[in-house]
Amino acid sequence: EALKEYEDICRTAGVVRTKLAATAVLRDPSNAAYVCSRIAESTSFKPEIISGEDEARFVYRAGTRSFPFPENKVVIDIGGGSVEFVTGNSKEIFLKKSLSIGAVKMTDRFIKTFPVGQSELDALKNHLRETYVRELSGFFAYKPEQFIGVAGTFTTAAAMFQSMHDYDPAKITGYQLKKDDVTSLLAKVSKMSIEEQKGLPGLHPKRAGYIVTGLVLVESFYQFFNIDSITVSDEGLRYGVLIDWIEQGI
Repeated sequence: EALKEYEDICRTAGVVRTKLAATAVLRDPSNAAYVCSRIAESTSFKPEIISGEDEARFVYRAGTRSFPFPENKVVIDIGGGSVEFVTGNSKEIFLKKSLSIGAVKMTDRFIKTFPVGQSELDALKNHLRETYVRELSGFFAYKPEQFIGVAGTFTTAAAMFQSMHDYDPAKITGYQLKKDDVTSLLAKVSKMSIEEQKGLPGLHPKRAGYIVTGLVLVESFYQFFNIDSITVSDEGLRYGVLIDWIEQGI
């Protein structure tokens, strides 16, 4: 239904070519081929399942576009099924990782009640800590100086801190998300029911329930990388896909 709605928007706007990039939501399940065939039959879109490595590459291109180099950067993209980590400079990507710790996946695995119990939060935090030590220790060798967060959790947090009722991308890109602020917001939101969360300015009602895990993820980045601030960008995966497509001669 959502894709049909997008199809109508594209038709109204006179779009003649489209690209539908699918991430972990179709990388992981066993019935991905069936879903892709249903989409192709029901709409004009032909899904292309992109690898975790390509997703990370696209995210890096988009996430760094608004911020000047030369310092090394890390771009982090929190998705529903996976989280991408990419470090590099203006000339090359040094290291990229795609980890299956997305906000929806981790919520389904660890969070069973709202308000969230402390034992559930502790189990989630321990899992993330162990995953980072195993998978991300190589990032320290590149001595990144700036951390950039893209996609829904980061942009939602930035909108919440600014009490946005109408989302404004111009006030999102460049926003500095501070460690202490995120910790305080997490403590507040984790004690709320889903219905209470839905009333928070800046939080889309459909993100209620998942924002707790998203904030735990953000807090865990500060702790693991020993940083105090993450720069938010509204330009995520879709921008990277478009940039890549244009370079290939759209």
